Amino acid sequence: MKEASRFSTEALRSIGLAAMERSGRVLTRVASERGGQLYVMPDGRRVRLRTNNDRRVIVTTDDTRSDAKLDLDGCDFVVLVVPRQRRQRGPIEVYLVPFSEIQAAFATAHAAWLGSLPKTGGQNHTWQLFFD
Repeated sequence: MKEASRFSTEALRSIGLAAMERSGRVLTRVASERGGQLYVMPDGRRVRLRTNNDRRVIVTTDDTRSDAKLDLDGCDFVVLVVPRQRRQRGPIEVYLVPFSEIQAAFATAHAAWLGSLPKTGGQNHTWQLFFD
């Protein structure tokens, strides 16, 4: 598949921010110690914005245990912005997900993966959740 069929990160970010604004949740970008897209809502709740053309969410962790701290910690919500079809231009899906749900989904998925006895060196600090 041609690279040109993908959305740029900036395009996905803009679409996500516009969708949030249309829903009455204007996000203001703020500085983040760890980098990344950190925003605040008018009520002070903190939001991380994540985009991905492959319909997945990627995080890094501080440990390999299923209860490890995610690089999303410290936020109240995560805005996920993905194309409806993997690596295809077309409709975009935008989700506002409570951090606690993201955290639980990652813990469950990582525990299941560890339970499959993967062949690994044991330093698995990058985790993924797939939409499909």
